[in-house]
Amino acid sequence: MPRIDIKKVIQELVVPELKDIKSDIREPRARFETEIKRLDEKIDSLDKRLSGRIEELDKRPLERFGMLDEKINSFDKRFSERIDVLDEKIDSIRNELQIRERLAILEEKVAALAK
Repeated sequence: MPRIDIKKVIQELVVPELKDIKSDIREPRARFETEIKRLDEKIDSLDKRLSGRIEELDKRPLERFGMLDEKINSFDKRFSERIDVLDEKIDSIRNELQIRERLAILEEKVAALAK
């Protein structure tokens, strides 16, 4: 019975098949890696767009709060001015009442002296 050299059989039959399989795997692997890179770029692009929109949405409430703050400050200023005017009027009336009270007292004294 002839002797079989297993090493030679493996080198002649199995190794070429493994090389063919390896080369057959390279092409799909390259396409797969290219596709992953393309998807990563799309994800990065979407992430940037989404981040930009979120920042834009974050600015809107701040702008509106700023506008409300300005309106409140304007209202507060006008309200304070009106209160100041009322204070001046009250002070004026108070002074007028004091003058009238003094005048009434003087009139009573003059009337008492005239009798």
